[in-house]
Amino acid sequence: MQGLLRFEDQDSARGDQNIAMFYPTSTQMVYRRGLQAIPLSVDLWIHYINFLKETLDPGDPETNNTIRGTFEHAVLAAGTDFRSDRLWEMYINWENEQGNLREVTAIYDRILGIPTQLYSHHFQRFKEHVQNNLPRDLLTGEQFIQLRRELASIKRPYFHVKPLEKAQLKNWKEYLEFEIENGTHERVVVLFERCVISCALYEEFWIKEMVCLQPDLTAAYANLVASLRPSLQKLV
Repeated sequence: MQGLLRFEDQDSARGDQNIAMFYPTSTQMVYRRGLQAIPLSVDLWIHYINFLKETLDPGDPETNNTIRGTFEHAVLAAGTDFRSDRLWEMYINWENEQGNLREVTAIYDRILGIPTQLYSHHFQRFKEHVQNNLPRDLLTGEQFIQLRRELASIKRPYFHVKPLEKAQLKNWKEYLEFEIENGTHERVVVLFERCVISCALYEEFWIKEMVCLQPDLTAAYANLVASLRPSLQKLV
């Protein structure tokens, strides 16, 4: 890869940093050969996509399709790498620049299922993406209807002495299981906090929380003991 990247650097050193534009076909062939040899190289994919963005005709209706297709090839080849964050973020930023909010949502949906190095950063940006835009701009009509159905399945997110319906208890159980299996630790903690409010009368949810979050509860107990130790020592 270093040799291929040096090839690009040598072009710039000849006095014209965009000299590759005069030889797009030959340069593109070099990139493609390199990517065939080392398809897991995030850096090389990024260099190649930047090359396409600089050399393709922005007035050509096929340009965006070519760039998007290349992004797709890139994330399929190298997107599961632990350090692939720059590639994913570059893809998201490009779709944002095109005003394709639904495509941005779809990309976040994919990357948040991959344990990359900057996962928390992506999750934070996804929350901002959702908060700063209308749902109808982020989802297709079918997805929006499905989301409304899922949200409506939990009809009572608050505490009440009246027992919950069996369907409601089932929805909470399935929601918890899904987040425990697929969500982040922070999302699981927040969901349990919501759940034990609505399901406060059902000990199975309290037990499940203690089992799933035992390390957190143990740490909280240890901190409590440590904070009380000076006072206890004075009493001895």
